[in-house]
Amino acid sequence: MEMDAYFALVLVLIASWLVNDASAASAFLTMKRNSFDEIEKPQERVERGVESATHIKPEITKLNVRSSVTSRFSSTTVTSVLMNHAETAAEAVFIFTLPEEAFIANFSMEIDGVVYPAEIKEKEVASQIYQEARSKGQSAAQVKQKSEKDFTVSVNVAKKSFVTFELIYQEMLRRKLGYFEHVTSVRPGQVVKEMSIEVVIIEVQGLLEVNSSWVERRHNGDEVTKHDVGEIQLQDRHTKAVLRYAPTVDEQRQKSEDGIQGEFIIRYDVEHPKTGGEFQIVNGYFVHYFSPEGLPAVRKNVVFVIDVSGSMSGRKIQQTKQAMFTILDDLREIDFFNIVKFNSEIIKWQSSLKRASPENIGSGKNFIDLLRAHGATNLHGGLMEGIELLHAGSDNSGVSMVVMLTDGLPTSGVTSFGRIQTDVKQAIKGNCSLFNIGFGDDVDYSFLEKLALRNDGLARKIYDDSFASIQLKGFFDEVSTPLLHNIVFNYPENLVELNSVTQTTFSNYFEGTEIVVSGKLKPSNRNDILDVTIAANSMDVHLEFPLTIDTEPKVELLSEDAVDDFAQRLWAYLSIKELLQKRNISDNQSERDDLKDKALQLSLEYHFVTPLTSLIVVKPENGNSSKIAKQAQQPIRKSSGAGSSASSASASVPYRSGRRNSFGSSYSGFVPANIPISSGGSYSAGKPPVQKTNSKSLQHFMSGAGVVVSPPRIEYLLAGPASQILPPYFKTNTRQQTTQVTTTRPTTQGTTTSQPTQRDRTSVGVTHYLVRSPDYGLFVCFNIEGYPGDVYRLIQDPKRGINVKGELSVTPYYLNAEQSKLPFLRKINVEYRNATIVVTPSYMKVEEVVLFWQNIHWRGDQHLSLTVTNDQVRVMIGTDITLVVMRHRYPRGSSNQVYYLGLYVEVGRGFSDEVHGLIGQFYRRNRHIQVTDLNFDQSIKSTVHVNSRQVPVTLKYADEPWPGTIQTQCWFADNNGMGLIDGWHGDYLNV
Repeated sequence: MEMDAYFALVLVLIASWLVNDASAASAFLTMKRNSFDEIEKPQERVERGVESATHIKPEITKLNVRSSVTSRFSSTTVTSVLMNHAETAAEAVFIFTLPEEAFIANFSMEIDGVVYPAEIKEKEVASQIYQEARSKGQSAAQVKQKSEKDFTVSVNVAKKSFVTFELIYQEMLRRKLGYFEHVTSVRPGQVVKEMSIEVVIIEVQGLLEVNSSWVERRHNGDEVTKHDVGEIQLQDRHTKAVLRYAPTVDEQRQKSEDGIQGEFIIRYDVEHPKTGGEFQIVNGYFVHYFSPEGLPAVRKNVVFVIDVSGSMSGRKIQQTKQAMFTILDDLREIDFFNIVKFNSEIIKWQSSLKRASPENIGSGKNFIDLLRAHGATNLHGGLMEGIELLHAGSDNSGVSMVVMLTDGLPTSGVTSFGRIQTDVKQAIKGNCSLFNIGFGDDVDYSFLEKLALRNDGLARKIYDDSFASIQLKGFFDEVSTPLLHNIVFNYPENLVELNSVTQTTFSNYFEGTEIVVSGKLKPSNRNDILDVTIAANSMDVHLEFPLTIDTEPKVELLSEDAVDDFAQRLWAYLSIKELLQKRNISDNQSERDDLKDKALQLSLEYHFVTPLTSLIVVKPENGNSSKIAKQAQQPIRKSSGAGSSASSASASVPYRSGRRNSFGSSYSGFVPANIPISSGGSYSAGKPPVQKTNSKSLQHFMSGAGVVVSPPRIEYLLAGPASQILPPYFKTNTRQQTTQVTTTRPTTQGTTTSQPTQRDRTSVGVTHYLVRSPDYGLFVCFNIEGYPGDVYRLIQDPKRGINVKGELSVTPYYLNAEQSKLPFLRKINVEYRNATIVVTPSYMKVEEVVLFWQNIHWRGDQHLSLTVTNDQVRVMIGTDITLVVMRHRYPRGSSNQVYYLGLYVEVGRGFSDEVHGLIGQFYRRNRHIQVTDLNFDQSIKSTVHVNSRQVPVTLKYADEPWPGTIQTQCWFADNNGMGLIDGWHGDYLNV
């Protein structure tokens, strides 16, 4: 059946305020910030866009949520499968509310076996693509972020068909009240056959406590909490926790016929050093966590400024009173406080700050108890009065703050937002912090947030429900116990790129919280010692917290459960947050534009949906050649999983290091074969030949020695970076930046004199090639020198229209300065006819579509397709050529890993007689390879015959084994493969 007949995909992914809208149909998933966010009104499950005769709504057959938390950085993948059993199409509307601090990192849909991934674009560009697609009748979707957390998805599902949604979002868990909280809120609106939540937490500081609970909100506002829900496993000496919760169908039905509705909440804390904190490094990026404990509380000077205008009447004023009673009780006797109420008038409790003695606390409560809501809202007057009281009563000791609560807009006195912001900023003069609490939906929260951020404070929105008093008290508890103030982080500029570092000065550090700083390290030629100092004030004492760090990272951060490159993504996350915050509070348009450009660049580079970007999905129509529409993602046909076993086997090969080669130096690459051999006539392991042998017996010997012997077809592995992992005969040379070279070298046509070239010759690396001969299934290998920027022609087959090139480049963020100059194979271009596929360690690009390293399948036409599974990209050209690009890491087991690429030819029988290139030449049918003249001395040596050429070789183990094997032996030819390949390796440069 044609794709268009299967579904009428009309997607509108827009941020909205539909959480409390009863018309939000078929809500299947809502993710909440925490248990105090807001009461969920019952979602009315109706169907839109469906004929009245249709009463069967789509069934959610699967809902899986998997989160990985690495050092507070959380990456969550939500997968939901929805089946329409009806005889007509039915619309499914999905609402999901992300955690307030989260950014969407990816989104895709699978319909009828075709995956439609979203592409991130600047918001205006995405809107242009979306509008053009709609005007042409194409199905399209756009994900925008209008609010901090609300998103909706609507899709029309064809009869007897299903749709799969996958959402990935990321956030940094912030410490509040002494713990980190991870919340997954699930409201499928029905019983789900397969439902599971799994959260893996990796904290190298050590987990102090981990607990889980399930929180349900009743329609009447009551909250029911069930503790110790699911399964918790502590592993690796309490540095790792795995939590699973999978309610069965019966357990869901016990709650209601609509299934479960609640929040799976995980709270945990880690060990906190009393010194300079925890410093973690991965791939040249660092994250510094600072949360000292055991410090004495600092005196607090606080003025509460409370809105008592008419809109605060009823439940709001009663809950404010209830919260204030508790807040006043929690003040310490060393603290000083005052209270100001405002409506049309401004009334203060006392003329100056008062010590928080029992008598003054009681008097303050009486003032609170007499609060009555009426009149207008003179917000400006109330704030100015509170700031004046604070300045008059403070002796510059301790931490000073104004805490204001309001539920509406200024309607009396000064009402201009700009004037209020200016006057408050000038009055505070940087001497105190302003914390604003917005109560209910009528408040202009963006104004309150901007006002607070400009004055070293925070803003918080409190929802008008039965839990409002708890929210009020909870917010004040976060800032009620200052331990340090005027905190400054100092990093050495010889080791740290200071312009990359996120915020380094902080007004206050409160008990139960944590300060996080991130940045980049400069390249270094050794594991340096990094000295960091944090300066701060506590009570009336100036303190310094020294920290000395070995830049060798912790290997625990590289486990398979850890978030990939978490330090870099956390740095990008924090940087974007800070840039957007600075833009929000700036009044300088030029500065705002500059901050926007920087935040947008990072959002696009790291694939984050922010207020500046959107995710766009367009279903391409046959024959559509719209220039704009082509910028959207192409569909990806899912594979049946063929070849996954090979991928798994290759990925699970253990790291081998520290071997000593025959030249007497230690390295972690190829090693000489060390097979116990005795004399005898049988060519099996342990019984090698003692004289020349023919190729048939050699094949027998190789098979017994552990070398994989396969059917006669040639395959190869591009397994660099040999410049760092190979023996001493792979040298790293230092040359002038610009070098003129004139060399006479043999080529396939005879002798040619090369012309002077200009390239980056500051360093040279070596890429290793492993080839499987079609004659006897034997492996031969050789190394090729290369420089940054070199592009080698790997496979050229003009008759088939195939051109494969590999480009070498350096990795600038690598910590070791010498290694950072070495070239790695980090880009492979596969061109077939008019299609181009680009693979890098970070992403793939098909035409103009950017894909990421996740399980996807793309089909261009009947002759070309691409599949991504784990660290493999399989490119299939027809049925007789398959290329596999693999992503490798060096060095294994280290946190300073460099990603580079390897390339296999899995199937090569379809190449024509004209195929050539550095690798393609081995596929010529007139190419024959034999191994003779075995010589057993300290190592196994032999001679490889390539047609009429004779090449001396040595048997070694390959560092990167052939897929599906633990180790692979190969006959290694030195000198850039001279004799093994046609001509000189420089002939294959793409110049």
